[in-house]
Amino acid sequence: MKEIQVWEYVIKWGLAQNPGLPSDPTNFSKDDFNTLKNTLQQCIPFIRFHNLNSIEFSKKVLPYKKILSKELYKELLNHFLENDIKESLPRISMSKQKSTLDITKVTNSDKESQEVEKNLEEAFKRYKKAAEDGNEVAVYNLAGCYKYGKGVEKDELCRNLEFLRGIITSLLRYMQDIFRVM
Repeated sequence: MKEIQVWEYVIKWGLAQNPGLPSDPTNFSKDDFNTLKNTLQQCIPFIRFHNLNSIEFSKKVLPYKKILSKELYKELLNHFLENDIKESLPRISMSKQKSTLDITKVTNSDKESQEVEKNLEEAFKRYKKAAEDGNEVAVYNLAGCYKYGKGVEKDELCRNLEFLRGIITSLLRYMQDIFRVM
């Protein structure tokens, strides 16, 4: 399945969860965007936006730019304005940007995070511990460490297992939230 199809299905699902929303994003109010953003917040990290072409991004994603975080939106704009290279990227980007490999999420302070960023092996250990404690961001970052050999030897099998663990963890948490509401 193409990534643009994944995006379109996610949008359709989000709209179906909120039947009061208009089907055309040009008719959305600020509250409508916030409602859709809250509904899709668990799904958006799984979209590999970098695998879209610029036309797909422009026609299908940009109309919904207000549901994306400012950080992600800026990163995607830079990607589509600066790059024509298409390589398959993980659903949660493992670029060097702080927004996607944010060690502060698993450390106690900014100072400590700066020290850890210098030591990828220590970062890997902290991601592993945080992942074991149920931190979803750490699970995906741990998968990226395995995939790219950051702080640990490259291991596609471990990467795939961590990625699956992240998906399962997210789905279970999402299901718990749904049943809590009912």
